[in-house]
Amino acid sequence: MHIKKHISFGSLRAKLSQRFLEISDWRKSESVKYDIHDVLMSGFAMMYFQDPSILEFQKRFQDGIQ
Repeated sequence: MHIKKHISFGSLRAKLSQRFLEISDWRKSESVKYDIHDVLMSGFAMMYFQDPSILEFQKRFQDGIQ
């Protein structure tokens, strides 16, 4: 089976990341802890892994790091 590179997960992730970098961050810089790009990529990851809650996503992410 031939997999087309332009519809692979890697290309989807790269394209989303590129688009997310183009979004201007309107929040006050002194109150920003995370870049808007990182927040949006985390949201994409949560949708991809289909975690039932943010807490479950965070636990799985932290378990993977340790």
